[in-house]
This record gives sequence, C-alpha cells and structure tokens, in this order.
Amino acid sequence: SAGRREDTRAHGKFSQEGWATSALQAMQFRARQPWKRRPWKRRKSQQALVVQCTKQIAASGRRRQWLTALQLLQGLRRPGLELDVVAFNAAMSACEQARQWRPALALATGAQRRGLAVRADTINVVVTACEQGRRWGLALGLLREAGQSLPEPELIMLNALISTCEKCERWRHACELCGEMSTWDLEPDGISCNAAISACEKAGRWWCALLLFGEIPAHRVAPNVVGCNAAISACETAGQWQSALLLFAEMPKRRVKPDVVSCNAAMSACEKAGQWQRALLFLGGMPTRRLAPDVVSCNAAISACEKAGQWQRALLFLGGMPTRRLAPDVVSCNAAIS
Repeated sequence: SAGRREDTRAHGKFSQEGWATSALQAMQFRARQPWKRRPWKRRKSQQALVVQCTKQIAASGRRRQWLTALQLLQGLRRPGLELDVVAFNAAMSACEQARQWRPALALATGAQRRGLAVRADTINVVVTACEQGRRWGLALGLLREAGQSLPEPELIMLNALISTCEKCERWRHACELCGEMSTWDLEPDGISCNAAISACEKAGRWWCALLLFGEIPAHRVAPNVVGCNAAISACETAGQWQSALLLFAEMPKRRVKPDVVSCNAAMSACEKAGQWQRALLFLGGMPTRRLAPDVVSCNAAISACEKAGQWQRALLFLGGMPTRRLAPDVVSCNAAIS
C-alpha cells in the first residue's frame, strides 16, 4: 500500500542518514554528561529526553512511519529512563494508523508488563488494532481490564468491540455489548446498531436482527440504509421473504431511501422463495426509484425465472444485460443454462 511504501522509503532514509538515531544519541548524551553530580538535574534532562522522543514518535505516526516510531521507542529502553504510557500510546497509535495490528498488540503487552496504568486512549488504540486483526477474544479481555481501571469505557471503544465481534461472526457477544451499554450510561448509536444487526445477519439469526432493528427508535437513533439492508439480508438469508418485503416496504416510513443493495436483497428473498413475479416487479421498479440495476440484480431475476421454469424470460434478461452496459458473469450464464 501507499502507507507501507512510504514507511519503507522513510525507513531506508532513517537507516541511511541516521537522523533519529543521532538525535536520540545527542539527547542521551546531554542527559548523561552535564550534571553528573546533580541527580535532580539529570532526572529532569532524562524526562525532557522522553518527552522529546515521544513527540518524534507521534510525528512518525502521523507520517505512517511505524518502523521509525518503534525504533525511537526502542531507543528509550535504556537504564535510567522511565518510559510512560504516553510514549507507548504514541507508538501504538503509529502502528494502528499504518494498520500494523500485531506490533500494536505487542506494545500493549509490553506496557502491561511494565505495570503502566491502562488509559482510555490506550484501550481505544488497541481495540481498534484488534478489530483490524479480528481478535475478538483479546478485545473483550481488554474491555474487562478497562472496567477495573476506568470509570467507564468510551462509545468509540465499544463500537470497535462490536465491529470486531461482527467481523468474527460473534453475534451473541455483539448483542450483549449493545445491551450492556446502559450500564455505562451510554446509548448505542448508528454504528453500534448496524454492526450488531450485521453480526446477526452473518450468523443467520434473522429474528435477532429484526429485534435489534425494531429497538433502534428507542435508542433515539435514526435508521439508515445500512441497518435496513442488513436486516433485509438477514431475512433473505434465512428464507423469510415476507419479513424481507415488509422491511423494504417500511423504509420510506422510516425516511430511509432504498438503494441497489436493498432492492437486490429483496429480489433475492423473492427468488429463493419461488416468488419470481415479485422479483421481476422489483427489477422493473428500480428505474422509477432512480436506481440502475447491476449484475446482482439481473442474476436474481434470471435465477428467479429459471427456478419457475420461465426459461424464455431468463434468456431475455440475459440477452438484455449488454444494453444495460452489464457484462454477464458465471452466475448469469449458469442460471440461464439451468
């Protein structure tokens, strides 16, 4: 990626010119030499060294130069220097911004070994790293640890945890986290609800998805198309085509405008249930909604016709795809051939 190439170039420059190493050595030299017989001044100089190096680590993170940030942190691990949680946070943030979740988690472990106090921003960074690495178990463990040392977790932290559970298809944990927010005087927002609904959808728990979707107004959250689509897809996957169509019909009442994904999910629900005429009605109504059918839309219509024995219609839709500037794929051809 661009960030990795940039970091590789920066790392090469770092190794060739040695600017960070030289700066660190110079600061360490100033910390050791001038006041050998004045411990309080030496401690003050060492603290200034840690502060200055932490600023350089943060600057490296903003440039996505995570290797540089780690090397600067490593340079501070010397006798007489006390690393604080701010330096670890800066290095973890640099790794997280570069999507390097393994080093971020390793730094979190190192901070724990040093007995550094857990802070909200530390947990937020590491939980985000867990989300990228799909380490839901570790993320939940960090939440338990945070509960012992923090007065209350932040919404962004809980949202990252729910998103981690959603990506790992841990629907039960995602729902429990949504329900437990009230114990911290927090209310789920759109991100929380959508992630939990999506977790239920991926796990085939369509009734849980509907319950969560129905509770959205109670949280004073405005429904959006992402949550609606996840709920419709959950019903579609479970073969609950009537519930899927009911959700689709209620979208305008909730002031949510259906998109192509909404129509495709509803069409697919009809297709799987053998409701081929309803599926074709959705396809025909897309232009009136100012929506352009895509390959998924046409495939659902072709498959619906194929299952109903309407092979002429299936071939008609297949032949009409180029006029819609769509290229038939393997699914299109297989459905038409069947």
